[in-house]
This record gives sequence, structure tokens and C-alpha cells, in this order.
Amino acid sequence: MICCVSFSQTKLSGNLYSEDSTSISDANILILEYYSNKYITSTKTDNRGFFQFSKALDIGVYNIEVSRLGFSKLKQTLVIEKDSKAALTLDLFMTTSELSKLDEVIVQSKPPVIVKKDTIIYDIEHHTEAYDENLEQVLSRLEGFEIQANGDIKVNGKIINKILIDGKEVSDMGNAMLTKSLSPEELKI
Repeated sequence: MICCVSFSQTKLSGNLYSEDSTSISDANILILEYYSNKYITSTKTDNRGFFQFSKALDIGVYNIEVSRLGFSKLKQTLVIEKDSKAALTLDLFMTTSELSKLDEVIVQSKPPVIVKKDTIIYDIEHHTEAYDENLEQVLSRLEGFEIQANGDIKVNGKIINKILIDGKEVSDMGNAMLTKSLSPEELKI
């Protein structure tokens, strides 16, 4: 639907209704520049479905987008043409959206740390930052971890002698070699 108005600057207000002419409150209404989709202004409907934009619109073509939970998103084009200043009142209608019912939702996550007797398992992916270049940078941020100059790894003051990656012992490579050469991405499962 295209609305056409002949004014140089327009103050926009109106009412929002459902398909059965009931007022819709708390809906978000956006005005976007038509060609770039750049945000211009926005407002919400009050408890009677009334809305009013505080910013007047200049000559141009705009998209009006209206959204409200339980209703299908409404998109309309508005054209403001040259002439004199004026106020424009719109009556907008939204249709109810079809709700989808999910049979089941499964939330899966891995804990960042698992403790099993004398073994602590860390999910390195959980502790990795975007700028980490090697395993040493990740481990040095973990509570209780300390990386020695020679590459030895201390946890809570005790040197770690056995390191497992994906359940396989890799300690014979030397801790310095492991922490300085492995990137965190190589350890992600």
C-alpha cells in the first residue's frame, strides 16, 4: 500500500487497529528511509492504539514498519511530496500472526569445567577469546593457572605432569611446546 501526501514537512500521527478494529497498544512503529532503510524515527502506541512521531518528516519516500507480539509485521510505503507544512493522521491495521507451537525444545551445553577425582577437564573453547593466538594465552587467564618461563604449567602451585587433549596424553611433547605452539582453535571439538 502506498500513501501519497502533498506537503513539504509532515507531522505524522495515527491509530493502530487489529483486523477486528480493536486498538493495539504497545506496538513499535519505525520510520525508515525508503532507499537506504536508514532509521529516521520511532514511537510506540499508547493504551488506546494512538501514536505520534515527535519528528516531522521532510519530502521523501519512507517505509513504515509496525511490529507487535502476536501480530504479523506490517510494512507500508509513505510518500511525502512538496507543498506546505501539515499534519497527517493514519489508520493502520495489523493482522494476527499464526502462532507456531513447538513440540519440544532441547537445550544443550557443555560445562566450562568438569572435576573427576584428581582430574580437571577444561572446555578450552569456553575460555577462549577472539585474540588468543596460543594455548598459553588461554591457560594464563584461568584461575589458579600459572605458566612458567620454561613452559611448565602450575595449577594452584603444583606442576602438572600429565596433559590430555581429547583424552590422549600429550605430555611427552613438552609443556612449552604445547602451550606456545597449539592454537585454541586446534583444540575445539
